[in-house]
Amino acid sequence: MAADCIFLIRLFSKSDLAALHRLIADTIERCYIGVYPPKAIRYFLDYHAPENVLRDAEAGITLVGWLDEKPVVTATLTNNYVCRVFVHPKHQGQGFGTKIAEDKEKLAVEKGIQILKLDASLTSRRFWERLGWRVAAHEVEMVEDQPLEYFGMTKTISSTEKV
Repeated sequence: MAADCIFLIRLFSKSDLAALHRLIADTIERCYIGVYPPKAIRYFLDYHAPENVLRDAEAGITLVGWLDEKPVVTATLTNNYVCRVFVHPKHQGQGFGTKIAEDKEKLAVEKGIQILKLDASLTSRRFWERLGWRVAAHEVEMVEDQPLEYFGMTKTISSTEKV
């Protein structure tokens, strides 16, 4: 993380929705091009539409990481499911994703959750594996006539595990 910038993770607020949606859409549009076919990218953009982001934030706990007052990372925990984890492309590889993933695991431990699940994109699978997640399923769904490939992943955590 950049030493001269202020990084703060806080709970999502409805007033964050527009900026958070821009972070998510920018990440999808920049990182998924060339990895997923166009119809799959459209599916991801629709799936992460503002109303869906808000619905999941209200149903679970959404954290947003801010760098100099701009959102650069987000993640949502709903029950034992981690979703909507995005790191802005300009800030990938700087530790922001790892930090928010660790914070999500701490929240899960506080809630007594022992097994976490998530669906990882083709672009994020290796990141999650480095954090101790394991592939439980390799899925391919068709979006109209184009494949959307992802990995169902799990991680067992406990209150004694250092996260």
